[in-house]
Amino acid sequence: MCGMVRHGTVALALALASPVALAAPYEAQMYAAPDRAPDFADIEYAQPQGKPLKLDIYLPQNEATDAGADVPPLVVLIHGGGWRIGSKEQFRHMAERFAEQGFAAITIDYRLTDTAPFPAQLHDCKAAIRWARVHAKTYGWAPARIAVLGDSSGAQLAALAGLTGGVVEKTIGKTTLNIAGAPDDGPGLGSRIQAVVDFFGYTDFRVFSQGRVREPRSIPLFFAGSAKDKPDLAELASPLLHVTPDAPPFFIGQGRADAGMHIQSMDLVWALDKAKVPYSLYVVGGGGHGDDAFYRGDPLAPVFAFLRTTFNMESSAR
Repeated sequence: MCGMVRHGTVALALALASPVALAAPYEAQMYAAPDRAPDFADIEYAQPQGKPLKLDIYLPQNEATDAGADVPPLVVLIHGGGWRIGSKEQFRHMAERFAEQGFAAITIDYRLTDTAPFPAQLHDCKAAIRWARVHAKTYGWAPARIAVLGDSSGAQLAALAGLTGGVVEKTIGKTTLNIAGAPDDGPGLGSRIQAVVDFFGYTDFRVFSQGRVREPRSIPLFFAGSAKDKPDLAELASPLLHVTPDAPPFFIGQGRADAGMHIQSMDLVWALDKAKVPYSLYVVGGGGHGDDAFYRGDPLAPVFAFLRTTFNMESSAR
């Protein structure tokens, strides 16, 4: 059961969890053998600190693309895992879904906190976006139509990458942070993206730095210290504090039962609304933090619709 409320730039979708379960738990689907191999696997896109970072590429396979239709948009998929675990393989099934729907998709690895703390993860995501833009003609996607999607900690990185495109550095308090990781010095190398899909991601780390919420063990690893001891860095890492009227359109997916993250998502919604940034909000009643209840009902279906509208693609589903 689903209801829609629209006003101004707002599209709010409230999806109530169905008693009918998925054929298999979503996490089991995520880690099962993929239905198809990537079109290009383990492509190195950067080598920070001498560590090769790789990505997999999934290209759309359909008659429209083969017949020379518009060059497809690209979706960059950024995995979650508390910035300390996970890999590009987590999103292989999601990448397949995007390819089936006429999008190109890449899944990326990035440095985890056992290798380097923030902002290394953001730098890697931006490096992948720049790589994708530079190699768009080689692989056949549109360099001016790039979206990023992440879940949980990956959503924080996706949102922050989307909100800081073209920003080289930023200062809060006594801390100046290199945001870009490398100069965004030309149209072919820019890290700006055109849409963000945020599934239940952190948006405001001040809840930890100000002691309002007890920080999970992933936070001190992410910041190489407690958020309370690094309040400026916590603010610099908070997507909520980077919202401007120039931000790209957002799709925000959130489980209603994911209490703390639901509040963070709604704070981001209000900031986007105040800045008059287009967004779509998809709330799953009974959905937790990326559990089966959240994915029941297929939250990717409204994502496809959102991206087709954002990128002026044909509206009919493939």
